Amino acid sequence: MRGILCVIAALVVPVLTVHAEDEPDLAALRQSLIDVDIAFAKATAERGRDGWLLFFAEDAVLLPHNEPIVRGLKDIRSYYERNGFTGQGLTWKPAQAEVSAAGDLGYTYGTFENVTASPDGREQRRTGKYTTVWRRQEDGSWKLTLDIGSLDVHKRR
Repeated sequence: MRGILCVIAALVVPVLTVHAEDEPDLAALRQSLIDVDIAFAKATAERGRDGWLLFFAEDAVLLPHNEPIVRGLKDIRSYYERNGFTGQGLTWKPAQAEVSAAGDLGYTYGTFENVTASPDGREQRRTGKYTTVWRRQEDGSWKLTLDIGSLDVHKRR
């Protein structure tokens, strides 16, 4: 009987150990998403639209306000060029990140502010909230696959 228990233990323990080693460290992955979102904001502040687009996956999707869905990095770049988006004056801060159990998909959300000049030269300040969906790449980096933002509506008194 003792021999059978030893054989079972010899078979089960390595399987449990391999399984435990394969489990992604979700807390570390959540932090890596926060870090990449912060790096994304920094690159946008430093490089404008070019810094912004560095973080998009080739098959990314954009859901712009009152416009059709934009699919693919090439079309997203064209969309931003047509609409005059430079990335200048856009800042944001992630509030939270979540990651799938497999560690290959995650999202961040938080608040943003966009400060631009109106046609008459006055400062125009818009605030809102965002959600960004990220997919983990084979090299362990994260790329943006879906970006969604909503503007705050400021009521006049």
